[in-house]
Amino acid sequence: MVKERMDKTGIKRIINCILLFFSFIFSLLGFSIIWCLDTWERLSTDELIFELTQPLQGTGSDMLVNFAVRCFVPAALLTVLITLVYFTDFIRIIKVVREKLIIGFLGLSFIFALICVIIFWNRLDITDYIKNSGEESTF
Repeated sequence: MVKERMDKTGIKRIINCILLFFSFIFSLLGFSIIWCLDTWERLSTDELIFELTQPLQGTGSDMLVNFAVRCFVPAALLTVLITLVYFTDFIRIIKVVREKLIIGFLGLSFIFALICVIIFWNRLDITDYIKNSGEESTF
């Protein structure tokens, strides 16, 4: 009985770690889109794709630091905060609320990433870019 409960607890913790990982990825995606639109706000889709596909060689280190500070750090801090609240008794909350906390964070980070993708899609007019990518240029 005790071993069975321990196994369920272990499986729940593994599942929650996986959910936290996906929450981190969704948050990182959202912050990355915001950073991309702020960094190259006047570029067209073609120009942006060109910039993103070029090697990092010759890129100033300030751009990489800016990305880390504006994208990785906020996503990591949110994930660490939720992890601390969930896995410790740092804040005493009922177990049911703790279980729903990670699922709520996953949902919010997914919605955040989805909204950022929609804004990115509309601002760069990706639909027209995809439609025109199959056609031969007459330029």
